[in-house]
Amino acid sequence: VAPLFLLSFARPFVVAPAQTCMSQGNSSVGAAPAEVLLDHPPRGFDPKRNERFAFSYLDERLGDEIAEMKAQLAAAGYDWREPGAPEAWGDTHLYRFVLGFGSGAAGAEAFARCVDWLQDNEGVSRRELYTTGAPLEFPRLRLMRKLAPMQRIGLDYHGCPIIVHYLGMMKPRQLIDAFSAEEIRRFNMLATERTYVQLQTLSATDRTLRRSVLILDMGGAFLNMLAPRALALLRAVVGELTTAYVEMVDKVLFVRVPMASWLQSIAYSLAPARSHHKFTFLGHDFIDELCQYVPWAQLPEALITGHPPEEGFGLQEGDVDTEPPGQLEVAGRRDEAIVDASGDGRSFTGSDSSGSRRGWWSRA
Repeated sequence: VAPLFLLSFARPFVVAPAQTCMSQGNSSVGAAPAEVLLDHPPRGFDPKRNERFAFSYLDERLGDEIAEMKAQLAAAGYDWREPGAPEAWGDTHLYRFVLGFGSGAAGAEAFARCVDWLQDNEGVSRRELYTTGAPLEFPRLRLMRKLAPMQRIGLDYHGCPIIVHYLGMMKPRQLIDAFSAEEIRRFNMLATERTYVQLQTLSATDRTLRRSVLILDMGGAFLNMLAPRALALLRAVVGELTTAYVEMVDKVLFVRVPMASWLQSIAYSLAPARSHHKFTFLGHDFIDELCQYVPWAQLPEALITGHPPEEGFGLQEGDVDTEPPGQLEVAGRRDEAIVDASGDGRSFTGSDSSGSRRGWWSRA
């Protein structure tokens, strides 16, 4: 998939049919309006974003900080190269640490903690595994996806991957009853590492720093978000992972936000302070506003309607449930011997029954 745009303000901004937003009052699901000619691009489109995050610009802008970071790491006995990373990634991780922590010195200290954590938690072997294109294998992964539903749906206007988490449909109490704390921790380590490898590979291919756009659908999120054990576990897992994974998120868009005051407090408590400026909270009438950031054609029907797919949330491309009913299943390939409609292994590339219109996960 080529970068979506490098357009100039010198001419009107043309939105192709596959990228238009839902018109006010349009209630049809999955049907984009005809091509629209706009005087201005969507507010979420920043024509300078990809210029600011191009490797050539980051080398010039952050050159002194990167040099300081390398020097401090060497003085402390650390290799500045990323453990388990392919050579093609180059300095991409250093950009993330300097941007995330604001200086070469702070970035070096944070990266040293990251290296220690990776070595203590088998992170290097996971990285080496996923850089070969290995799938995400996990016991009862179909159940995990059902209790904590999500979809990878495409690219935003800048070419950054979009991931939707349906937090309002999440079942935290059932999740912690079905999986142990260590299983949940391990799953999140695997899933985060695989996403990180994909972002690093995408960045190296584009020569532009790529970060995910997260859409968090809060529809139905009331008391289920206040499960104390689940919140405590989530805070612990997030706190641990933010040690090793830095600047992976471009923006976080909360939609269908109920009782915003307490919800925003929970959201801020789960994320490091350095990420709070990336948060945007939208209410129930959010489609037009969301389309300022995300192309209409990328929005799955579950996000538009607020209802799960008829077949339920199943495995995503590259997911492998190692304990399915009957036999092993790889998402992207349906085996007739498996009779579980909620995990039908639909392919993410191109179009699938979840309503996704564009794939990025299998991009070379």
